[in-house]
Amino acid sequence: MTPVADIAFDDLLQELKRAGFAITMQDPIEFAAIFSRYTGERADLKYWLAPIVCRNREEQERFYAVYDHFVEEAVSRPNGGLAGKADGATDGKPDDPARKRSWFAAGSPLRNVFFWYFMLFVLAALVRVLILMSAPHHHQYVIPEGTVTDTVVETPVAREPVGRHRPVLVAKPFAPSKDSGELRSLIVATGKPIEKENSIDSSFFGRMLVLGMALLGLSVSFFPQMKSKLVPRVGLDQLEGDDTPIEIPFHPQDRLIRPMPVLSRVAKSLRQRVATGHYRLDIHETILHSVRSYGMLSPVYAAVERRPEYLVLIDRTQGIYPDLFRWLAELFIDELVSVNYYFFDDLRTIDFYGLLERHSHARLLIMGDVNNELPVEFLNWEERAIITPVPVSEWGADETALARRYKLLSADVGQLARLADLFTDDEVFIPRGREGGERRSMRGVEEVRQWMDNEDLFQWVCAAALYPTIEWEVLIAVGAAVLQDRKAAHQLTYTNLLRIARTGWFDAKTIPPAIRIELLKKLELSVEIVARTALLALLKSSEDVLAVDSVAYGEMMRQVYTQRFVLYSHEPRKHSGFEAEARKFMSLWQKRALPDLVTVLYLQNPDAGWDTPVRSPEHPSRPASADRFMQELLALRIINNPRIRAVSRNAAMICFFLLFLLILFKDAVQPMSINKKLSMVQRDYGSNPVSVVIPVNDCLRGMVAGKWLLVTLNNYDNNRYSQLLPMAGKDSLVVNFGDITMAGKDPGKPCFQIILNNELTINCLTTEFFSRYVLRVQGVDCDSRLRIVEPVRRPNLPHSDQQ
Repeated sequence: MTPVADIAFDDLLQELKRAGFAITMQDPIEFAAIFSRYTGERADLKYWLAPIVCRNREEQERFYAVYDHFVEEAVSRPNGGLAGKADGATDGKPDDPARKRSWFAAGSPLRNVFFWYFMLFVLAALVRVLILMSAPHHHQYVIPEGTVTDTVVETPVAREPVGRHRPVLVAKPFAPSKDSGELRSLIVATGKPIEKENSIDSSFFGRMLVLGMALLGLSVSFFPQMKSKLVPRVGLDQLEGDDTPIEIPFHPQDRLIRPMPVLSRVAKSLRQRVATGHYRLDIHETILHSVRSYGMLSPVYAAVERRPEYLVLIDRTQGIYPDLFRWLAELFIDELVSVNYYFFDDLRTIDFYGLLERHSHARLLIMGDVNNELPVEFLNWEERAIITPVPVSEWGADETALARRYKLLSADVGQLARLADLFTDDEVFIPRGREGGERRSMRGVEEVRQWMDNEDLFQWVCAAALYPTIEWEVLIAVGAAVLQDRKAAHQLTYTNLLRIARTGWFDAKTIPPAIRIELLKKLELSVEIVARTALLALLKSSEDVLAVDSVAYGEMMRQVYTQRFVLYSHEPRKHSGFEAEARKFMSLWQKRALPDLVTVLYLQNPDAGWDTPVRSPEHPSRPASADRFMQELLALRIINNPRIRAVSRNAAMICFFLLFLLILFKDAVQPMSINKKLSMVQRDYGSNPVSVVIPVNDCLRGMVAGKWLLVTLNNYDNNRYSQLLPMAGKDSLVVNFGDITMAGKDPGKPCFQIILNNELTINCLTTEFFSRYVLRVQGVDCDSRLRIVEPVRRPNLPHSDQQ
């Protein structure tokens, strides 16, 4: 027998790494242990080394090829490519003591090799200790009784007598064994064999599923339009918004309102000086009169006059009237009228004492639709008046009662021209209005069109309905853009704003949903595009005044997504920069996360009863609902030809139907000839549990010196399942291996091996799997002495680490 050389295993490890094997930090130590103890033939050494780095049959065969090639190259080199000879021999020549002593001479390169070997061993040992102290390595195991694992288990360190050196034995691959005629241990199958099952081939199933999904993706426009849950089946007069409107702070837009000369004249009359009832000496006139009287003193007194001061109280509970009256008060301030204005929600909560102390000499001016039940504290002001938004033609009993104690006039420009004279006129004006105080109540859109008496103003009102709530800044910004586009910018005035406010729909926070949807239907397409563009610019200007994590910011972004989606869906090429925000709107649409019910209903257009800016991507001249636009847009992203989408849809349905038939009738399809060609249904084992009964006889007790028996099932695919069982006081051991892999086994090869304590390997000669086996340890195997195996104990960890 040719002695085995102590091969330089670091070169072998480098060859294995170049061949694609994953070498861990533990593998060099295990290689070194086998190299130091192995005394067999060089060609058989690969069977000892392969289980350390191999995990399946392919890796095992590749390892054998790399090892054989490495050994052939090592033998062809001088000295056989070896670092030393076993048993002190060098190819049959006597040892040279001088050569041995020269290995460790100063400056010898072999001395550095041994030094680095030693450092590698020390480093590997330190790393091993650290791994054991921190976490279990993938080769180490802690297996309690009854535990089944599906991993390759590393051989534990055995406790051997001092001075006794035995080779580390590992399971060899399945190979036909020669019958020596001696009685050996065997595995006997009991019970019924495990039957094979019919199952759809995973490759065929995967190909058909991927093909069907791909074809279904090409036919994305096939899906029916989804009915939004935000649109219940109720009448338009019963629609209500889903969420409470959220106010978004906008930058002031008052500068867009066109000035009116008549209001400037009103302001001029308001700042005219008035007599105070006091007199002072007029020095200039006194001198003139004294000269004319030949030096006799003739004093002349003049009345003291001052500019009047105005205390304005504005009711802010009535839609856009508070902003309209605020704009009027600020206009008077810009015209140098001394005005101090305050807002109130309830006149009964006003601090009359504080107002009287600060503004006792001011003229009191109340702006709003107040009723007859005013607090008596207002009577402390001698000069007091009320400006009501109700036109004179609609005054009733309430206005008649108010006119008995207050100067009363309407907010119309013609009435405001009398404001300065109202405080100096002693005549009490008692209006004669309608009985019962009946006022105009506008119920329909056509009635509002007649009331506005101007198509430009009517389109302005319709454009204001694009925003879910009534906001002064939105009304002004949208109105300025719409009127500018219609060459009517001069109509953005106080008078027309007052006319819009008097429609009755702008008194609350929102326009009634039924009215709002009707206004959107009457909105011209070009006007809607201009209005949405202006609204988008207004929304974007508010980004610098909102916190990103605020609720108002989220509402503002939803409105931005809405406006950009409509503009993008109208002209995708022109507004290609809005595609990202448009897709975010689509996501909100699919998630039912849009709180504005009217906008959802308007864009959805369920009955195709009106025209919207949303256009079909396939036919830009045709209007489309939001759902149809999203579907066609996604379809265009994939393929533009509708015929190809139809063919793809049908082919996808055929793929899914074929898979459905295979699932139902796989047992009938398996024996067919077509199945042999296409391999649609295969007949094979599944994953089943296996039980092994091991009688604890005298032979087994003599073999195992310790109290534990490590039983390993080495499956046909070289996967190992191990259990560590106690033997003390037991007549037999039952090892249950769960979910053993059985599919894909060659019918002519044995099923598995049973390995005891990683040393004694017993082959199962059956080629079929059974649910239960009996392992009989007997014969010449009784002379074997298995090394002691015990569970690995973890060191005690600190309390903080355990948690």
